Amino acid sequence: ELAGAQGLKGPADMAGLLEVRAEVLPVLEVMRKDKLIGKSLEAKVVLAAKDKGPLLKANLAELPELFIVSQVELGEGAEHTVTKADGERCPRCWTYKHEVGKGQELCNRCVEATS
Repeated sequence: ELAGAQGLKGPADMAGLLEVRAEVLPVLEVMRKDKLIGKSLEAKVVLAAKDKGPLLKANLAELPELFIVSQVELGEGAEHTVTKADGERCPRCWTYKHEVGKGQELCNRCVEATS
């Protein structure tokens, strides 16, 4: 189970998230094969909400951990897309965040963890 996943109401919700993950992983693999990303943490996933919009929105903060990517957003398209993550890489956790490099060496999560 995802740590801190407040939007999960039961096993069916987790099964729904795992189903979306199974749809996203092949898209990540294509990006890796095409050398557009190296590791999955270099990726930002834009999800096509389809019929799982409320479930995805309720668990949006936990989805990067589930997909092992730096960023996840909800999109309007019909298909899930993957692009290079925005921001710079945090040297502690290796995720890409907007706040890194803009006067801050670590991402907010790592700053909090090391304080």
